[in-house]
Amino acid sequence: MSTLITFKAGDKTPITKNFTRNEFQCSCGCSAQMVDEMLVQKLQTIRTVYDTPLKITSGYRCVKHNAAVGGAKSSKHLYGIAADVKDPTGKLNPVALAILASNTFGGAVVGAGYLQGAVPSTRGPGWTNLWCTSCHASGTAGQLCSDRINAESI
Repeated sequence: MSTLITFKAGDKTPITKNFTRNEFQCSCGCSAQMVDEMLVQKLQTIRTVYDTPLKITSGYRCVKHNAAVGGAKSSKHLYGIAADVKDPTGKLNPVALAILASNTFGGAVVGAGYLQGAVPSTRGPGWTNLWCTSCHASGTAGQLCSDRINAESI
């Protein structure tokens, strides 16, 4: 069973060996923050197994910030159970990272950050999020390198 961790903005308490609470906070700086412990554990597994750092580009989002970035009204970011990530070293390209995350997360919705110019998104140039096919999000943008991964715009 997973635990939802609640915290205040700026809290640098470690959750795992390589992730701290503040990495998952809403970027607008609001006071209430949350992240799912199992989500962080799975991201730590990817980081450890593939020996590459992961940068959280979007973790928890409050309702106001989610609307400002064009997030879905039912976005899992609102509940602290989603994170968009990227490999800042470039060792794992976004498609490979999404496939690894999909396998690690067992078919759960997986956001993998930005894919510059990969597949068009309704959010504008340079924005594409990856989701597994079990996600019921609307607006399929196109099939990517795996029969289990679709690019879907938010």
